[in-house]
Parts: sequence; C-alpha cells; structure tokens
Amino acid sequence: MLVTNQQGQILVQRVDYRPTCLLPGGAVDKGESPSHAAVRELYEELGVVAAVDRSLAVDWVSADSSSAPAVMWFPGEVIFVYDGGTWNDVQFAAIRLPDHEINAIKFVEPARLPDLLSPSDARRALSALRARTNAGGPVVLENGLPIAPSVLNRIGVLRTPRARSHYVFHRGPVPDGLTVRQSWGCSSRSVCLMRHRVPCRPQG
Repeated sequence: MLVTNQQGQILVQRVDYRPTCLLPGGAVDKGESPSHAAVRELYEELGVVAAVDRSLAVDWVSADSSSAPAVMWFPGEVIFVYDGGTWNDVQFAAIRLPDHEINAIKFVEPARLPDLLSPSDARRALSALRARTNAGGPVVLENGLPIAPSVLNRIGVLRTPRARSHYVFHRGPVPDGLTVRQSWGCSSRSVCLMRHRVPCRPQG
C-alpha cells in the first residue's frame, strides 16, 4: 500500500526481519484476493482500516532478484501496489503498531526511498507514485522497472530532493496595488520578499 501524508511524503515501515524498510503490505493468504490482502495487512501492521479502490502498479519479480536467502526465493512472484491515499491527522493518530514485526514507521521524501528500501522496492514505490501522479492506470513493472517507461520515468521525476526553504515566513501588510502576494529569491546579497522585504540568510 502506498500511503502519503499531506506533504507528499511516503509512509515506510522499519521491520525486525530485514535491514531495509518496506511499504505496508504482505503475502496473500490462500483463497484471498490481493486487494483484500492489502487491506488486511494494513490493519494488522498499523491498526488502520482503509479502502482499496485503485491499483498503482503490478510488478513481476524474478527469483534471483531477491535479497532474501536463496531458500526463501519464490519461482518468481507478482506484487501489487495499491493506493492507500493521503492520510490526515485523524488517520495518523489511529496508528497502532503490533508487538512484533513492525519496529517503527516514518514519512520520508520520495527521493530518500533508494537509501531506505532495497533497490527493487524503491523502484517499485517510485513507479507507483509516478503512476498516481499521472492519474492513469496501473504501471506494469518487471523487477521494479516499467516495461513501457513514461516521460516521468525517463527524466527521473521524484528522484531529486525537493527544494527546501529555510526562511522564516514574515506576515505583514501588502502594499496597495501589489499583485504579487508572496515570493522569495536568494543569493548571498539578495533580499527575500515574503509579503514584505526581509534580509535573506547568507548561503554557503
């Protein structure tokens, strides 16, 4: 399940059985559909009930691409990624971690996924997020790579950290007739306009 907060960060879980983080989810039980498994796993892992009404990605994973010990390899598996939606404060407050398996959760910038997840998991999560951004159908993947890369994949959208502003927002009156309500720019000797002009923090 791909879950984001209102800042566009992705929910990842730190688990007790592998060194890398994971998206919420797990294996499908006998007689269970993938979407029902996603809902069940989300509840078991986070204590949150969420509806599944959109698929973002379908990934075929080859046996030899797994970082797990060879004895745990499947003869190839199919992973579905569903849209868990954008959660609000009420849903965050409802999270209850189990006594085992899930050590912690956190929300991270998309660009940090390759540092926290295994390579194939990170590729899959980013592809799913791009599919959600595209508002189209689910993307078809093989080992986390789209079989038909979109322009978002080709230019590496979401792999670059977003720009961060370190400036304090200063509320103040806006001069009459000024059409620009908020803007800022920065160099070592420039000033920032944030409703009114304030000194810019030196860079470097």
